[in-house]
Amino acid sequence: MPMGVSDAFLEIQNSYLQEETARKGIVELTDLLPVQKDIYLWKGDITTLRCDAIVNAANSKLLGCFCPCHGCIDNQIHSFSGIQLRLACSRLMNEQGTGEPTGRAKIKPAYKLPCRFVLHTVGPIIQSQVTKNDVKLLASCYNSCLQTAEENSIKNIAFCCISTGEYRFPNERAAEIAVQAVKSFKKQSKSSMEGLSAAGEWHQLKPLFPPLQGKRVLDLGCGYGWHCKFSAEQGAIQILGIDLSKKMIEEAKIRNGESKIEYRICGIDEYEYPENMWDCVISNLALHYIKNIEQIFQKVYRTLKSDGIFLFNIEHPTFTAGVGQDWIYTENGNPRHWPIDNYFLPGERKTNFLGCDVTKQHHTLTQILMGLLNNGFELEAVEEAEPPKEMMHIPGMENELRRPMMLLVKAKVKK
Repeated sequence: MPMGVSDAFLEIQNSYLQEETARKGIVELTDLLPVQKDIYLWKGDITTLRCDAIVNAANSKLLGCFCPCHGCIDNQIHSFSGIQLRLACSRLMNEQGTGEPTGRAKIKPAYKLPCRFVLHTVGPIIQSQVTKNDVKLLASCYNSCLQTAEENSIKNIAFCCISTGEYRFPNERAAEIAVQAVKSFKKQSKSSMEGLSAAGEWHQLKPLFPPLQGKRVLDLGCGYGWHCKFSAEQGAIQILGIDLSKKMIEEAKIRNGESKIEYRICGIDEYEYPENMWDCVISNLALHYIKNIEQIFQKVYRTLKSDGIFLFNIEHPTFTAGVGQDWIYTENGNPRHWPIDNYFLPGERKTNFLGCDVTKQHHTLTQILMGLLNNGFELEAVEEAEPPKEMMHIPGMENELRRPMMLLVKAKVKK
């Protein structure tokens, strides 16, 4: 374990590292050109990059490489950040009391590096062939880093190639996982600063919105408030967005606040649903967390005015019925097929979402559509989301044509 150091040592070390940084030079993020929107591909020394955060492919001790003068990324980052980083990681590991699990992320200051933070993540070690679990763990590394970055208001992050060196993950497959993880995170976490334009289903959902000029809109599970903002831009005179996440509501007020919009910390099943209050109720990727979806349909019917519209986007039943909500992979780590099991047994499903274990609810197509029809709604549109042509160049996106991920439904109330 690293030992404490004197001020005299730090003074000499810091002076040396300052000279080394000047010798190597600093690469500004603004000097790089994106290969896709918001994604950069750069070959160089990550310890020279000035950005918000860089990612270190760490070992489970988080104390840097234990092979002196080894050329791995772990050794380089710890060396050029200064001994302060290793000491900080040592304190963290002492408090944690156990090795760092694969697929998670820890954040520490970057000390003498040009970046602000270092995110440490432990990638999977390939024993012989890439397994389904290896693919999940590598994706979790990227998702965990992105989630940690978002929680710490980090706007840009530089990834090294995780697990592709000593840990023997195939380069090409690892690159596909990395790009797909970033794209999925930007879309599914609703964290993209572009808002709705970055969502793969927006080209289908947007035309389903009714005219909102002079209307009152309720958003169930509003997240960062993108649909609330869109409703305001379309002329809605009153908008309420509810979400259980205090963090998301606070961020919605910052990103998408407006005088006509009220944001409230409230669960979908906790809201009072006043009778004949709203002209339009919308919900985006939230209803698959609700156990009793028919009860929500009844409440939405009550709170909508006659001819009011209920527009929602929910994870498709073939997605929620997916075994672990993941592909079955070939020996090379490529998706072979999407397994479905227990389709007609609705209820709780455990899965991993953005690096975290979450519980979702599986509802059959019959439950969703007949639940609406049996509770006074008329179906106006039912669409299965598929990626737009302009996104098909993204690695792994062609697999999204092999099974539907989302179900878009528009229904009208008749009273």
